Amino acid sequence: MDNSHRPPSSLIIEESLEPETLSATTSNQSTHDTDLGIGSQAETSITDVVSNAEIGWMEETSKAVTKFTTSESPVSPTAEILKSAILENITEVPATDDPEASYFGFYAWMTEIFFCVLSLSSLIVITTVLRAYDGKALPNLPMSITLNTFLAFFTTLTKATFMLSVAEAISQWKWNMLKNKERPLTDFLAVDSASRGMWGSFWIMGRFRMNHVAILGAVISLLGMATSPVTQQMIAYPLRLAQVEGIATVPTSSHFEDNNGFNVWHAIFAGVISTFDDPILPVSPVCSTPDCTFPQYKSIGMCAKAVNITSLLNVEVIPNSNADDWPYPAWTGMIAQNGSTAMNASLPNGISWVTPASVSYMAMPSNKTMAFANDTNMAFTAFEYMVLIWSNAGNITNFESNLTSQTPWKFEAVEVAIYLCLNTYETEMSQSQPSTNIVKSSYVPANVPNNVGNFLAGCWFEKFPGTPFGTQKFCDTGLYVDGNMTLVDPDDPSTTYSADAKALHSIDINLQEADLATFVSNGNMDPGIYATDTQSLALANVIYNDYENDLLLDPAEQFERVGTFYNSTANSLTNLMRTSSSTTVNGTAWKDETFVEIKWGWLVFLASQLVLSIIFLLITVISTYRMRIPAMKSSALAMLLAPAEEIRDKIGDIGHFEEATKRSGGMKVRLINNGLVVSPGRFQADDNA
Repeated sequence: MDNSHRPPSSLIIEESLEPETLSATTSNQSTHDTDLGIGSQAETSITDVVSNAEIGWMEETSKAVTKFTTSESPVSPTAEILKSAILENITEVPATDDPEASYFGFYAWMTEIFFCVLSLSSLIVITTVLRAYDGKALPNLPMSITLNTFLAFFTTLTKATFMLSVAEAISQWKWNMLKNKERPLTDFLAVDSASRGMWGSFWIMGRFRMNHVAILGAVISLLGMATSPVTQQMIAYPLRLAQVEGIATVPTSSHFEDNNGFNVWHAIFAGVISTFDDPILPVSPVCSTPDCTFPQYKSIGMCAKAVNITSLLNVEVIPNSNADDWPYPAWTGMIAQNGSTAMNASLPNGISWVTPASVSYMAMPSNKTMAFANDTNMAFTAFEYMVLIWSNAGNITNFESNLTSQTPWKFEAVEVAIYLCLNTYETEMSQSQPSTNIVKSSYVPANVPNNVGNFLAGCWFEKFPGTPFGTQKFCDTGLYVDGNMTLVDPDDPSTTYSADAKALHSIDINLQEADLATFVSNGNMDPGIYATDTQSLALANVIYNDYENDLLLDPAEQFERVGTFYNSTANSLTNLMRTSSSTTVNGTAWKDETFVEIKWGWLVFLASQLVLSIIFLLITVISTYRMRIPAMKSSALAMLLAPAEEIRDKIGDIGHFEEATKRSGGMKVRLINNGLVVSPGRFQADDNA
């Protein structure tokens, strides 16, 4: 290194020294400690503070000054003046052992600090941009750039910039660790290798075993391998429903008025021929997209409620019955008359069912309720009380045989009320599949003048030879009246819902005629089935499931199926009420949308590496400053200048590189201001090798 620009160290000379003493003192200073690499200092020293970095320059200066001041030639006045001037100038030069300012302190690390700031800025950009798109629809960025491309670029930039600082900081530690302690030369090589890549990081982790601060840099380097794939986990693209412009309506009605008897009959007919497997559901909404949602809404409608009344049945055995005991003459010839056992299942309101067939049921409207006798609201709003009685004895009565016992068969009974009601609905369309649920239902009559009550009329069977099914049905009919049946909304008593009395009268008549039905089977496959109305087979399938093969005789399941069947009729009438009105409820149309979901936890991995890098750099900068070591880092020039001639003499030259590599493991070195020197007595390699 050229030292011509460096100021000389101050030399303090005792005025009382004789030339001989000064010469001896100067001679002593030139003796060097080969371990520490600094000149030894005598008690009567020419110098008080000597810079180790400039010891060579000071030796030459000291010899010149000594020769001049100890000269035995006569001293002329001019010589004395020159001598005094030299001594005076040397004394006034301030002492220093600091390296050049450009290679020392924070100023020497400005590049690394800049890269850390750039890395932090890149991380802030990542956070800002992803935060802006978090929870938003998938963006259309210029040039078809995706968020993953953006994230990959800035992740690489973030990692690359802080890794530059980490690499330089690791390189500096190969110098720092030799300042206060001699180490094998291979430690120097290991740390230098760690600053260059993954394998060097593994090397020093295995060599130092977490006992050196440079390990932190190695850990950061190894973590960097997983940075890109880990940060890509931050962005997910799930689907969600997004609101769009479209049609979303569902019909509702606050008043029903339809005097078209065909519409009423058609709605009832659709209900009574429905089955448990294919019931009529509430009217579907109109939705221009596969998905629509609607607020809760209310509508006037018809409801059905079923109650088990089996406990009210009285079953009596009619032994040796014949056709005169049966309500249907057409059974003659199908069921054995001589000694056939018949059963009479009756209820307190006078309805009874006499049948010699163990697989049979009867459905009959009634104007006298048993299950709802104490429900005053039901008494006002009901259109029909339907009573069903069926036998669960099993298939035991066949043609020309009598396998029945005298023990009463098992009968079941249920009463169904069909009435005007006010329903609160929740409707949605999901993937083109409509779904409507009744949240709650009420049937509270409003306290208004001329509020019309129910139109109940009784129906009964009567033998009538010549009819297709051997019987005739008779139903009372009421008179047409003017007015409305009005219900009040319990949630808002000021709001009422109503239905026209004449329209309700039409429903009453058609319901009673349609719901009168019987079914009898003799247990054979052919044809062995006698019914009295259109709905008889449908209701028989509901009660017995498959009446031609395995019978359903579980009462609990039968009650559930019967309730669903009559709800189907109620839904059909409600749909008529809702669609005959022009009132609709507007909903919201939705479509599937891909949106951006940021999983911020994955960003911690990248951010923690940056934080560790900054900490590692600060530790390195501060340690280097306190050790008074130049920031040589990965400088190739420093690597060329550092080794003393002694090191090259000991381990060999580049022509014997492999042998030199082996020898370096046994050499311990230490850093002084002049460079790397061999610690005395530490070289273990075989010089004769």
